[in-house]
Amino acid sequence: MSDQVELVTGSIAEEDADVIVNSANTDMIMGSGVAEAILGEAGSEVEEEAMAQAPVAVGDVVVTSGGDMAAKHIVHVAVVGDAEPDLYECTRNALDAAAELGASSVSLPALGTGSAGMNPRESARDMLRAIRDHIEETGSDLYVRIVLWDEELYPLFQRRLERTFAHR
Repeated sequence: MSDQVELVTGSIAEEDADVIVNSANTDMIMGSGVAEAILGEAGSEVEEEAMAQAPVAVGDVVVTSGGDMAAKHIVHVAVVGDAEPDLYECTRNALDAAAELGASSVSLPALGTGSAGMNPRESARDMLRAIRDHIEETGSDLYVRIVLWDEELYPLFQRRLERTFAHR
């Protein structure tokens, strides 16, 4: 199962996956961080598609086209809003949306570690537990890449990956 999950460093906007996950705000304005990087590659029509479906609650997902990106779709998961996000729920919702789209691969950022100001340890714990549970509960063969914008996060996520998928 852990062979279905990979950690990489870089820009999520450069990923070649069926689905890219955007760490969004509840208004779907793509103004900073991961969202800004995706907007720069995908084009403004993606933001317009997302904003047309807003506002949403923290944890909700909005699906748009991939715009000018290689990805077929972008799943925008609201992690910034008027409530603290449940990163486990946000991750599960994004993975469920990717599965509903028939994706075979999905790339996610380290949810909540930017504008939402969440602790990276909590993000790693909750995201990797959600990925493991999604794969186990659905029998999915979805290939998941977590794209870390900050190389300093890599060892933390790597340790959590090893713990979460140990003896599975």
